[in-house]
Amino acid sequence: MGKDVNISNQPKKGKSKKLLILITIIVILVATIICLILMYPSKCITSINDNYNSQQYDKVAKYDSKLNMLKNYLKEKETEYNKIQYKVKLAKSLILIENSEYESALQQLLEIKETDEIVTNKINDCKYELGKKYLEEKQYDNALEFFQAVTNKEDINTLLDT
Repeated sequence: MGKDVNISNQPKKGKSKKLLILITIIVILVATIICLILMYPSKCITSINDNYNSQQYDKVAKYDSKLNMLKNYLKEKETEYNKIQYKVKLAKSLILIENSEYESALQQLLEIKETDEIVTNKINDCKYELGKKYLEEKQYDNALEFFQAVTNKEDINTLLDT
């Protein structure tokens, strides 16, 4: 009779072991996911700063779609978020300017919350280039609108007189 008791307990031990292993795996997976969720924004911020400092703007610009997530992560640190947003938007606009996509670049620049002389100059450059584009396309009203918004360009008066 004693053998019967041991035989009936063995399958229960096997099931208990499998259940314990399954619970352990689930706990490890949940802990890993939580770690990734908490660490990912920090990794993004580090990458943005490192790539911006080394002028790898294409690598910074790709974080434009992550700005909302970073804003939520840095909700108590608005100044830090604004610095990150500045770097991402400026990097993206520089790439767009390089590709002569001045309207999109201007839009990116105007979204920057804390501007400085660099941003102001890039906005000015975009408006100037858009004015030239519209002048070439003989869309004079649009050209005039952009040229009038331009400051400190040496040949702006010549272009306005034409």
